[in-house]
Amino acid sequence: MNLQVSPWDRNELTGFRCIKYIDDTLKQQLTRNFNFAYRDYSNLQPVPDEIFQVYKKLFEFKGADLNPTVTSKSETEDWIQEIISIDVPYEDAPLKILLFLPVNYKPPYQSIVYVPGLGVVYSSTVDDMNVEGGVDFFLKSGRAVIWPVYYSIYGRGEIRPINLYTWKQVHKNIMTDFQIVCDYLQTRNDIDSERMAYYGLSWGGALATYILAIEERIKLGILALFGIQSIEKYGF
Repeated sequence: MNLQVSPWDRNELTGFRCIKYIDDTLKQQLTRNFNFAYRDYSNLQPVPDEIFQVYKKLFEFKGADLNPTVTSKSETEDWIQEIISIDVPYEDAPLKILLFLPVNYKPPYQSIVYVPGLGVVYSSTVDDMNVEGGVDFFLKSGRAVIWPVYYSIYGRGEIRPINLYTWKQVHKNIMTDFQIVCDYLQTRNDIDSERMAYYGLSWGGALATYILAIEERIKLGILALFGIQSIEKYGF
């Protein structure tokens, strides 16, 4: 895939352009203050249902063979952890799902699908995933926690979200991942597929505006420490 080069890229194959001003007029035009035109979100109106359905179809996942495989299983005092590997349609590398089941509670469990903060995009290893202090309170209350390794987090995927174009690609893959996770949860007898919730922290809260709009199987959205911002404002 031919992607834009990051403005921070430095290598012997990346060149640069020189400029020689013919007169001061051009120099003044190029160096004057420039005010970007930002979209005013406070004045936006919801699109009609017909248009929303068109947008929604751009991100819908029609389903495919999941081929789930439990690659590891461990147990602590409060939960059982499974790591499940699932095929995805957009690349050969599988999606990994960390599934935590509460100990001393009877299934089928209510479940929480977790989307963490933006820091996970800059991590390169799943060893940084730590359920304690973040979502363990759900487990101790008898609910299952599902923590997928979404596209672009913990080093997964080839596309790095560095500009508007790559963010769009990453978001589309993340929404596919989320729908695949819901498909998988519906195959498990120990998960109550009618009582699945979304928990988004920071960046995960911002992603909820996309995911909850297309995934109707999620009955409850829990958002913490998040805000919505315009990507245009930061030049991405």
